Amino acid sequence: MGPRLRGDDDGRCGAESDTLAETCMSEPSFRRDWITKPIFGFARRALPSLSATEREAIEAGDVWWDGELFSGKPNWQKLLAFPPAKLSAEEQAFLDGPVEALCRMLDDWRITWELRDLPPEVWDFLKRHKFFAMIIPKAYGGLGFSAYAHSQVIRKLATRSLPGAVTAMVPNSLGPGELLLHFGTKEQQDYWLPRLAEAKRFLASGSRAPRRARMPQPWSIPAWSPAACGRATRFWA
Repeated sequence: MGPRLRGDDDGRCGAESDTLAETCMSEPSFRRDWITKPIFGFARRALPSLSATEREAIEAGDVWWDGELFSGKPNWQKLLAFPPAKLSAEEQAFLDGPVEALCRMLDDWRITWELRDLPPEVWDFLKRHKFFAMIIPKAYGGLGFSAYAHSQVIRKLATRSLPGAVTAMVPNSLGPGELLLHFGTKEQQDYWLPRLAEAKRFLASGSRAPRRARMPQPWSIPAWSPAACGRATRFWA
């Protein structure tokens, strides 16, 4: 006897209804034409289009082993084959020395609720010990640390102060140093990287602006930033 519909004596109506629904839903053309296509069309009209800047950012990297998770059948041996990350002696000394000293200087309550900024002595410490140049190669005056060392430094700082950790993190992750290393000309690298390593220059990048729903072209965002001498300077990030 086939499946029965509640309230149906012989179950034939329920079986026929279920079979018809399953057949319709299993047809690829039905799902594509009557379900997927209208939803996709609505989403396409509602969402902003991908800008050239966003496309370049998406295509700049890869998915590493994470792509295996979306394959439906991850190759776990491939993950286990990666050697564990380790700190070099120099990186460990940096963690045990300057990072520990900086942690003792960070007072999260004072930074967040009183000053709403890092204290001047913390800014000086960050610059003097090249926290903003962890990923810049030594040839350009940076520390030349690995991504793992950078991660460990930020993890340690975050236990004391999130603003302090983010301040040290951004120039080494979202800042211009890595972009210059991968995409800059030799002339640009020779000019900018030593200045970034010595914290003589701070470059800003903008991805959002008031009344802008998507990432515009980098040169189209008006912004203001206090210059090192204290006066307000307008720039386009």
